[in-house]
Amino acid sequence: MKRKMTKIVSLILLISLFLLQGCALTTPETSHLVKVGDDGRTLTAELKASTDDGYTWQYLFDNKIFAETSSNFTNNIFSNTYGSTYTYVANDVGTANFYLILVQNDDYQNAKVFNYVLEAGNDNKISIEKEGNFVLGSDVNLYNKVVGK
Repeated sequence: MKRKMTKIVSLILLISLFLLQGCALTTPETSHLVKVGDDGRTLTAELKASTDDGYTWQYLFDNKIFAETSSNFTNNIFSNTYGSTYTYVANDVGTANFYLILVQNDDYQNAKVFNYVLEAGNDNKISIEKEGNFVLGSDVNLYNKVVGK
């Protein structure tokens, strides 16, 4: 009986060690994903930020073509990762720039910007084109919009 109990305790310790060392549940993550829903009419942005590394996300549209329909926030206490998911629909026909801004330790000058060009057609279907990445401080107009100047 004692030998069986030792094996069980050893197994529990090994599993605990695995979870604490490298499992996705405990590893801080900073990432983003922008996608169009299966119906082609909804846009979803999934943002994750490692609070251990001081990351936060901000987002900005350059016009009012898209409207937020829902948002969901999660906080993974095991990995110190804060997550947020936003869903949008098109109000109008046209093109909009969607900026995802990754800020580390409130350093807006060196924040990373991920730019997506979104197009909404007559049938409210949405298409995405990734335009590129740049540093927020390199675009004075966008920088002023983000920091409120």
